[in-house]
Amino acid sequence: VTGVQTCALPIYDHYGNPDAEIAYTARSPSRAWVLPARYYSFRASGVRFLALDTSMPDEVQLQWAIRTLDEGRKSGDRFVVAYGHHPRVSYGWHGMADRDTATFLDRLLCGRVDVYIAGHEHDLQVLAGACGVPQVITGAAAQLRDTGRGPLTRFASSELGFVWVRIDDRGL
Repeated sequence: VTGVQTCALPIYDHYGNPDAEIAYTARSPSRAWVLPARYYSFRASGVRFLALDTSMPDEVQLQWAIRTLDEGRKSGDRFVVAYGHHPRVSYGWHGMADRDTATFLDRLLCGRVDVYIAGHEHDLQVLAGACGVPQVITGAAAQLRDTGRGPLTRFASSELGFVWVRIDDRGL
């Protein structure tokens, strides 16, 4: 996808004040850090990107996201890439999402999203996802942790790294 430069993962926290990361965007000396809101969406080359606040999932965010995705599909979004800090499914150190986060993600992702990308774990995993939506966990920083495998595992490695997604005329 051309036109996408840098976008930070949605809010995790900053010494107990998640809004500090949003405030930093306004005074960042470069555009390398961009976090305009707790959750947001943008479109590039016909692909909808949906940034989620999985630290504070609530009904307001859920309804906003569903409306955004429905409007996007009607206006021609070819693919939808959603991302948030917490994975729905994980065989890493943190394990599966808590009940509130899992319910939020299931209601939003299932049948609406082409891929979900998350962090939180300090490893790399590609999973079939809880409802068939592929999920990628990309642990790029901090202390490396061992990862496990489970019935939804397609790839798992105890190493730090980033994910690179290619979207073109052939697909995602």
